[in-house]
Amino acid sequence: MSIVPIILKNTMNITDDMFQPAPPTSPFNSSIQSSPGFFPASPGSEYTKMQILLHASPRVQSGTTLYLSLLTCTTIAITVTLARFLHKTNTPFLSPPTLLIFLGLLSQTAYTASSAYFFDNPFSKPGKAINILFFATTLVLYAWQQWTRSHQVFHLTSTPFFLALFKSILIAFTLLAYIPLLLLAIPIPQDEFLVTNVTARALVYICVVSLDMFFLVNFIRYILRATVSTIEVKGIEKCKQDTIPLFQVTAWYGFLASTGVFVSAVLFVATGVVAVKGKSLVAYVVLSCVQKTGMVFVSGVVALQKAALVKLRRKGLEAKRMRK
Repeated sequence: MSIVPIILKNTMNITDDMFQPAPPTSPFNSSIQSSPGFFPASPGSEYTKMQILLHASPRVQSGTTLYLSLLTCTTIAITVTLARFLHKTNTPFLSPPTLLIFLGLLSQTAYTASSAYFFDNPFSKPGKAINILFFATTLVLYAWQQWTRSHQVFHLTSTPFFLALFKSILIAFTLLAYIPLLLLAIPIPQDEFLVTNVTARALVYICVVSLDMFFLVNFIRYILRATVSTIEVKGIEKCKQDTIPLFQVTAWYGFLASTGVFVSAVLFVATGVVAVKGKSLVAYVVLSCVQKTGMVFVSGVVALQKAALVKLRRKGLEAKRMRK
């Protein structure tokens, strides 16, 4: 046996440990190698506790991704069905309210799809950015769609100063909605980013709920006054044909949409609290899925309201033709 390798080994202080295979690497290896229980060692870790828990639970990942994929397909089905209905009824697609509805549906589709991707790839920064982008865009488009539907009423019931003020609030809200996206460019610890992101998005949700309730209440009050005026001038029969159905459609679908937005906001805040604590993966996944289901529900209600209003308009036009 040659003694040269032994001499070289002793001379260069080479130990047997140096020839052992390196430990397996993973996207979060550097964050967890000094942490018991696979949790980040400090607030400066690259990933949050919930991201690591999710990555360590492939079955939860698969089930959540599948459910969110089905939600995405549901939103696509709503969009296609509404488009076919409007095409069949010769309703213009490029009117501002209709265009905002379709943009909102497309944004909702992208949001649920990006959520599915993010749950399947919890360490993906581009996935997180896209998810935040379409979350904000969906809420912004919903708020502007409600404004577009209601601003004609505000022109009749409010002063120009109030209209300008309210539009300024909407613009400020739009800018606020995209602040979490800008935070991604700031190199801050992920735990701090999570708290800031949840807080900012919760404020956006609160703004949407407040604006939505304000729009709904004012719109219903206006239609109610119009209903009373129609009864006084033209009688109850005329009112039953024209104004009361409009009031019913607006009140019912507006109530459903506002309720859906409110419930989604509450669920989002609850999901954020669970994510910040980083203890219960099941609670986080369930709350997140139900919150996203609530957003899809709101999109469906908006589409149904549009279809109901189109039917009501066509029915009114047919009644006028019959009277002629």
